[in-house]
Amino acid sequence: MKSVFNFLFLQCVVVHSILWICIVEMQNATFRSLTFVHFPEADDREPLSGILHDRGNGVSLEGCGVLCLSSAQCFSFFHNPIQERCILTSIINVMSFRQTAGFSQFITNKCVHSKAGWEYIGNCRTTKYGLECQRWDQQNPHTHTYQSLGNQKNFCRNLANDKEEEAGPWCFTVDPGTRWQSCGIPLCYDFSRSCKKTANGVDYYGRTNVTKSGSPCNYWADTSQQNHTYTFLDDQFNYCRNPFGEYSDPWCYSGTS
Repeated sequence: MKSVFNFLFLQCVVVHSILWICIVEMQNATFRSLTFVHFPEADDREPLSGILHDRGNGVSLEGCGVLCLSSAQCFSFFHNPIQERCILTSIINVMSFRQTAGFSQFITNKCVHSKAGWEYIGNCRTTKYGLECQRWDQQNPHTHTYQSLGNQKNFCRNLANDKEEEAGPWCFTVDPGTRWQSCGIPLCYDFSRSCKKTANGVDYYGRTNVTKSGSPCNYWADTSQQNHTYTFLDDQFNYCRNPFGEYSDPWCYSGTS
C-alpha cells in the first residue's frame, strides 16, 4: 500500500512591514514518518540506475524500509505492492527509469533538503573525508563558541546561522591540523514535503510561496527589494522557510516595504 498523506492548510500572516510568517498545519504520514518521506513525483517509475538490490515477490512496504535501513549505502527505496517487489537505491534523484505501474519511492531522512541542511538531526559523526567529529561539549583540540550544541554529542550539525551555513551539516574534527569540515550529507530536494512535524516548521519544505493576502514571496537570492543575509537559501527559490528555527513559523520576504 502506498503511504497516505493528508492535505494541509497553508496561510501567511505579516510581521512588521517586511517579514511574512507562513503558518503550515501539522499533519503526519502513516508510514515511518520519522525515517522515510514518500516522493510522489516518482510514482509508477522503476529505477534503472543506482540499484543496490532488487528483490521480487513477498516483500512488504515495511520490510522494504527495513532492508534500506540495514544498508549504509541505501538512500531511497522503491516498492511495488502489486509485485511485492523492493528495489534499494544508492541515489536520491533517479534520472534513469521506466514506467512501471505500482511503484512508489521513499526517501530516507539521512539526506538534507537544502544545501544549508539546518533541519538535519541525524547521527552522522564523520566528515566527508572520513575524519571523526569532535564533541560539541569539548574544547579540545579546537576551541569554539558552540556550547549551545553541547547535547548534540559529536553529530554533524548546522543549527546556527553563521559563516558555515553554505557547507551544510559540519563539525569540528579531532585532527588538530583540521579545524572543521563539511560532513557531505547528500542532498535530496523534495518540495512535496508539504507537512511540518515541528511547531515552528523548521522542517517545512513545501511549495507555499505567497502570503495570506496573496502577495508573492520574493526569491531568496534576490536582494534588490530587501537587503538581507539569507541568500544561502537560493536553492529554495521563493518558498516559505524557517531556517534554523529563528521564527515561530515558516516565513518569507515580500515586496519592498
